[in-house]
Amino acid sequence: MMESSQPIHQCVVEAHAAAVHRLGTDQPWAGTKSCRREKRPAAAQQFGNHIDLDFVQRPVLQEGHLQLPATEHPDDALLDRLLGVLMELGPAGLTFANGAKAVGLSGSTLVQRFGTRDAMIEATLLRAWHQLEAATAAADRDLPLSPAGAIDLLMGLMPPEKAEENATNGLLLLREDIRNPLLRARGAAWGRQLATALGRRLTNHADEAQRLGWQMASVWQGAHIWWAFTRDKPAETALRQALQDWCRTAGVM
Repeated sequence: MMESSQPIHQCVVEAHAAAVHRLGTDQPWAGTKSCRREKRPAAAQQFGNHIDLDFVQRPVLQEGHLQLPATEHPDDALLDRLLGVLMELGPAGLTFANGAKAVGLSGSTLVQRFGTRDAMIEATLLRAWHQLEAATAAADRDLPLSPAGAIDLLMGLMPPEKAEENATNGLLLLREDIRNPLLRARGAAWGRQLATALGRRLTNHADEAQRLGWQMASVWQGAHIWWAFTRDKPAETALRQALQDWCRTAGVM
């Protein structure tokens, strides 16, 4: 069992600094508002002309834990509704027409806000990454610093009742995340955040924490994909057993 006083590792800071790293060989996207409009992908540039991107604020370290901005952006509710359409229909299915119907605005209003359909999809997925970062930070703050706490953290981030949705429509969103440089950088940053949160629950040795954290995250993702194929037991049972088995094999439980 690890002591609760174990400080969070510096790599958490580095994880979220990834959100401001160069996209390919271009200028950094995040930072000051003036910097945000320098050499971003076309969709991000168009989106930036219509909506302030402050809802993508990066978390900061405070008292050893990751803290996210408490103030919601005015467009959060709109983006949350668009995310529901995106999950149901996939990126190819989200249009200004059905998006407008979901949020209770006219299609022309969404065009004015986002400029292009690609920019609307990008903004919606950035909102989804922000929510996932917030959920991970909350779990990292509240759950025990133990292997059992690491398992509970992962089970909470992907509830079993959402396993079917995540294994089907969720993969369509993942494809979009991987194709878009800005979204891909956001996903990489979250991966480092997650590996840090897991690693500090698996070992007191800083040099081992990241390695074990990444391994556990990989087992979690792999177990979810294989469950989608086999369906030989409930998702809750399959995922938890896979994580427990890995913890025993790695010698941390």
